[in-house]
Amino acid sequence: PLLRLSLWNRGIRGIILAYHAGDDEPIDMDWDRFSAIGISHYFPSIRVNRIMTNAVHMIRLAISKMEEHGCERIGLAVPEKGNLVSDYQFSGEYLNYYFQQAPANRIPPFMEGPEKWTANHFGSWLKRYRPDAVIGFGFGAKEWIEGNGHKIGKTIQFVQFGVQPESTVKHHGIDQQPYAGGQMLAETLIRQINTNQ
Repeated sequence: PLLRLSLWNRGIRGIILAYHAGDDEPIDMDWDRFSAIGISHYFPSIRVNRIMTNAVHMIRLAISKMEEHGCERIGLAVPEKGNLVSDYQFSGEYLNYYFQQAPANRIPPFMEGPEKWTANHFGSWLKRYRPDAVIGFGFGAKEWIEGNGHKIGKTIQFVQFGVQPESTVKHHGIDQQPYAGGQMLAETLIRQINTNQ
């Protein structure tokens, strides 16, 4: 394949399978010739070592902090692809929490593909289940909560994944430590190249 020859002829021996917005297209590549590492669970059909945040811990941390604030009805809002690239850790741990709750406090997760990850669908979910708190990514959810008449921190709580320490957001957030993850990714790939893995 042209890509393999192009990389090999340029002396490139290491490949990082990184974030991308599209669907996971198969990559025609002789992977045995390269050291490769993946970020999260993008390109799931390719068997490589992966560096990813612990989504189970993120869900547990967010829920425990919201319970400390007195929240009993906690909902999860994560795009379908966000769940997939976590290797389904978001839905797995949230459903573990869900089934431990009293039936009146169980809120099905808002976990939709692009066609339903919209303000209207989210608004319907929010009005139907009336969570005290929502945890998830900021891809629309924060604006959609406010667009439905809520004041974050007053009428509803919101915990956003991926908030950096230098961020100026006023709501709760979880630092996924991307700089530490990036350093670990680079060090692991260099080690693989140096040991011909």
